[in-house]
Amino acid sequence: MTAVLRHIGIFSALIFLASCAAPINRYNADRYYEIGLENEFSGNYARAREAFNRALINADLAGAPPSYISAVLYNLGRMHGYTCDFESAEQLLMEALATERALETPDPVNIAKRLSELARLSFDLEKFEQSANYYSEAVPVVEQLGILRDDPVGYAYFLEGYSDALRRLGRTDAASAESNRAKLLKSENEGVSANFVPIEYRDVCVGETAL
Repeated sequence: MTAVLRHIGIFSALIFLASCAAPINRYNADRYYEIGLENEFSGNYARAREAFNRALINADLAGAPPSYISAVLYNLGRMHGYTCDFESAEQLLMEALATERALETPDPVNIAKRLSELARLSFDLEKFEQSANYYSEAVPVVEQLGILRDDPVGYAYFLEGYSDALRRLGRTDAASAESNRAKLLKSENEGVSANFVPIEYRDVCVGETAL
């Protein structure tokens, strides 16, 4: 009888520990996510990548909601790109986009962010057709979000990136049209600075910070 009771006690303890695991993992995911953001802000992209990776592991163990997983994948993907692992970055960002799109109510801001990152990253991977397609998908989303009102100069830089991708494909007329839109936005907002200037993967990857 004592042995039976002991086994019951062990089984009960395991159930208790399992029930505690998810909150602990979610706490750890949040903690690593914040560490990732802090390291990204300080420019230590390798440490940020490690922290976001740990956040993803703990988020999976915690059964975190897809919206949370999408956010971690997005940041982890960017950090892989910033530390020169473009192929992994592409896969992670594509997964972040797919996860966001699969939500019951996808956030258009998050959709725009993921499309924009994939557009720039694809360009640096010399996947120009893919890059142009991502830019094309992003344009109506960011315009619907009010970027022409909120950040016209930042949008001009975005359109220049789109133009570059089109030009690499030999689509000169379409490239010129986007380039002219960008020039017009800049001339109409002379002296105005962009609210958002993206980090280019090809630039920061050279200065990768070691763990």
